[in-house]
Formats: sequence, structure tokens, C-alpha cells
Amino acid sequence: MSTQQKLEIFCGTGGVGKTTTATSRAFYLASKKQKVLLITIDPSHRLKQFFGISSEGAGAALSTEHGLDIFLMSPQKTLERVLGDKAHKSHILQSLSTPHSGLNEVLALIELNDQWNANKYNVIVLDTPPGRHFIDFLKSAKKINSFFDHSFLHFFSENKKARFFSGLVETGLKKLLSYLERLTGEGFIESFIVAINALYNSRQHFLEGIKLEKVLGNSELTHWFFVSSIEQQKSEQGFDLIKEVDSAKESNSTLIL
Repeated sequence: MSTQQKLEIFCGTGGVGKTTTATSRAFYLASKKQKVLLITIDPSHRLKQFFGISSEGAGAALSTEHGLDIFLMSPQKTLERVLGDKAHKSHILQSLSTPHSGLNEVLALIELNDQWNANKYNVIVLDTPPGRHFIDFLKSAKKINSFFDHSFLHFFSENKKARFFSGLVETGLKKLLSYLERLTGEGFIESFIVAINALYNSRQHFLEGIKLEKVLGNSELTHWFFVSSIEQQKSEQGFDLIKEVDSAKESNSTLIL
């Protein structure tokens, strides 16, 4: 693609027309012969209702007769793509891939970064989850950095991964997990080990997602649209949200009431 790809982010509190505004913007850009991807990382998937898309269609870009592509975020399918068949071998990983899990926003960052790196569109229009969930999305890069810190990587390095099970026995952690297994059911320890190993082996894909931070803070690449309501409580919540979005301070931004 010859022209510079752009990212437009629509954010705000719940019930202020954020998804409607993002969709209208995507339609407008498509009508101007721009190649557009409208992507939602909001678990409520209101776009699914707008376009009559089935749940099975989530997790992949779908072309529409309106001249734009639609992408409904699917944490499960993103995790499966990142981890491969190991995503199905751990109950813990399956729990983490549910739409409202703590890993949802991290996976959304990874998915958006992958779509950006594919460089297939003139504009990516991003519909975000409301309020605090959006802030959690912006903090995803810090979460990734914190998880894959020096201590975590050192634990697995220098062929220590091969001694993981024996290390558990030596430190007494396996005994502790066995107590938890009485509550969670048989197979908890194995599921836990598979989950940690799978995340470690796929760490590079997670760490790649951090690079999107530079795009979010680049005024030439990203435009922020803060959508709010003239209702006092909604507007106050909206302005509080703006104050927390550090990435937007150096980027182009528009307030829509």
C-alpha cells in the first residue's frame, strides 16, 4: 500500500453512541474510496447487531457490500493463533480467552498490532470498550512488560525449562498446587504448567504488541475521537477518561458531543 496507513480510535463511556459514531466514520471513509477496516475490541459486539454477523464470524476480517471490512474481536481465536494447539490443552488458557477475562485487553492489543503490521488498509477505525476497560487496554503494554520481566525469563532460560517439573517438587510448590487441586479438580497442576510454558514459548508475539504504543502516541498516524454526551454525568465521566489517556496528549484528538 503506497499511502501511509492511519489509525482512528473512538473511545468514551458506555451509552454515548461511540460504536454508532465509529461505524458512521468508517462508512464515510469507505465512500471516499478509502480501504477501511472497522474493528471492535468491545466484548459487547454491537457491530454484530449492526451488520447481522454471527458469532462464528468473529476473529476474522469480513468484507461487506458497503466497501469496508469488519473485524469483531475474538479473544479465543487470537489466543489460538498466538499459542497454536496448546491453547486447547489447558483449562487455565481456555478461561483466559473468554471475552471478559483479564487477558481480553492484552489480546486486543496484540490483535490490533497484527492488523496494523499487515498494512492492508488506508485507515483502521477502532471501536473500543467503554470506560475502565478502555484504560485497561491502554495499559496492556505495561502488563506485558511486567509479566515477561527479567525474573520470569531468567526462570526459563539456561535450559531451566527442562527442569520445571522437578523444580516444582524441590521447592514444595507442587505440594501447594496439590492443595489447590482439591478445590479446582484433577488436572489443575498439568493445566497450570501447560499454560505457563505456552505463554513463555509465545512471549515474542506478546512483546511485539508493545510496539503499538509508538503508533498510539504518533500524531501523524493516530487520531483520537472522544465521544461523550451533553448529559452532565456522562460528560464528566468523558472528561475524566480524557485525562487518563496519556497517549492522546501528543496526538491529534477530537471531542464529539
